[in-house]
Amino acid sequence: MIRDVFKKFRINSTLSGEIEPEEIFFESKKINEIENDDFGARKLENPISPKMFFGLEILQIAIILFFAIFTAVMIIGKGADYVTQAQDNSSRALPIFAERGIIYSLDGEVLAQNDVYYDIFINSAELPPEEELNDLLITEDWKQKIFEAKRRGYSEFEFEKGLSKDEIDLMDDYIKDLVFLEIRQSAKRVYPKDTSFSHIVGYTSEESYGNRVGMAGVEAFYDNVLRGHEGVLVKQINSQGEVFSQELNRESERGEDITLSINFELQQKVHKVLKNHLAALKIDKGVVIIMDPRNGAVISLVSIPNFDANLFERGITQENFEKLINDPAKPLFNRAIAGEYPSGSIIKPIIAAAALEEELVSPDFLIYSGGSIQVPSVYNSDVNYEFKDWKAHGWTDMRKAIADSVNIYFYTIGGGYKGQEGIGIKKIEEYLHKFSWGEELGIDLPGERAGLIPSPKWKKETKDENWYIGDTYLTSIGQGDILATPIQIAAATSVFANKGTLFRPRLVSSIGDRDLTPEIINKNFISKDNLEVVREGMRRAVTDGSSRLLASLPFSVAGKTGTAQTGRARNHAWFTGFAPYENPEVVIAVLLEDGDDSNHTVRLAKEILDIAINTNNN
Repeated sequence: MIRDVFKKFRINSTLSGEIEPEEIFFESKKINEIENDDFGARKLENPISPKMFFGLEILQIAIILFFAIFTAVMIIGKGADYVTQAQDNSSRALPIFAERGIIYSLDGEVLAQNDVYYDIFINSAELPPEEELNDLLITEDWKQKIFEAKRRGYSEFEFEKGLSKDEIDLMDDYIKDLVFLEIRQSAKRVYPKDTSFSHIVGYTSEESYGNRVGMAGVEAFYDNVLRGHEGVLVKQINSQGEVFSQELNRESERGEDITLSINFELQQKVHKVLKNHLAALKIDKGVVIIMDPRNGAVISLVSIPNFDANLFERGITQENFEKLINDPAKPLFNRAIAGEYPSGSIIKPIIAAAALEEELVSPDFLIYSGGSIQVPSVYNSDVNYEFKDWKAHGWTDMRKAIADSVNIYFYTIGGGYKGQEGIGIKKIEEYLHKFSWGEELGIDLPGERAGLIPSPKWKKETKDENWYIGDTYLTSIGQGDILATPIQIAAATSVFANKGTLFRPRLVSSIGDRDLTPEIINKNFISKDNLEVVREGMRRAVTDGSSRLLASLPFSVAGKTGTAQTGRARNHAWFTGFAPYENPEVVIAVLLEDGDDSNHTVRLAKEILDIAINTNNN
């Protein structure tokens, strides 16, 4: 460093090059002695004294120390202030959240829309001292909230949430001059007061400021479609927290609208009818599903109890949330797609189709029902197990077995009896899977369950028990461990209604201006002739069997009842069917939890089918 400072004192020599400045201070007296020697012209008129050099060196050291001390003071004493100032003097990218798409019913009713509201934020950098805040015309509650947030060191915080335009207007006179307040516009979802759509449409929750995410129902399943794409606004902010420029970096893109296959009027009426029947029976849980067998569209889906989705949009209180969660009736639980129940005799059309496909019996094959059968134990021939029918039916062919729900007929063709071979549990499992039992159908709602098809492997792994012929008998009539969901029942019935096609159930008809194409899960896995036999049996159930109450309707109906044992005092009651029989337009599945008697489901189905057919034709 010293060498660089004194480079200007460098002396040139023609004989030996250069004399470095520091050489001048080596025995300065000798310089005078050699000024006339052999080196000739080299002579220093006024040599620099050691005192001057020493003084300059002291000055340089002092300057270096000054800057070092000054830097230390700035870093230690005011460093935090400058860091904060540097952070505040920056660019801020703020999200502009997209407006969520609207959800409509098939007949154009709005099922989910956006309601504008306002939030107030406070920028701490703009806050005046506390003594000045006391002079402002704001409430004591506001002051305390501001003081608390400031003490916690928040640079920005949400101060008031969910205010209406009227509320903002009322505050305008005393907040418009408060530079530390920022009012931001956002939106929440609003649903019809009618709760019949709650399990279908679902609800949303605030993921981050202004950005709502679907949490249940169609809102959740189609969240990516409904939420659109957020924009970005870049603000340039100085160290005083003032915005001196802003630029729209990316515009927000509104979410797409969705139209359901659900008819608004029909849904409301179905909900009302089911609710009335539940009240009359003094029970509180039930399901009704109506599908179009021609394409898999769900045109009504009601699960009771249900809930008010608006509670979640307004910001549900902890008390109300705990009330919903702890309610033993489970109102948040969508029984239509997630309720797993023993199917009861609803399974019998599938078992009949499987026996016909495997050519074990013909449609006219007769089996005698005397009220029960005795099956000897495989381990002890002296021990007999009794399997009962619900009554003695006499000689029965397949159509009558379906119409009258004859257990002994299905024990025989399912597990075999007295020389008549049954299809066996392996084939039963195979055919149930063809109808998508034991697996999710893929309906466009979250939370669907698969049900259960028991098997020897499952029983051994789950219960550590062997499989017996009695297990096959029970499975053949929909009892024992078998479980199915109401949507699986409705979809399976659609196969018999449309003569061979299993559609994936769907609730959404169109997204934006794009109509959704029906999706086929399985097709032509049961022959037309065998399907027709089962259809005839289901029709006879209405004309002279277990569903005769439906015969008085002005159109032809085919159906099947079911009573599923629960191990409790009351059984579950089922009905499934389709209408009109010749060219089906609707399929219905009804479940009454603890409904006990399937006659209740038939009466309920009669009222709903009348409404559904009339709605379809208007």
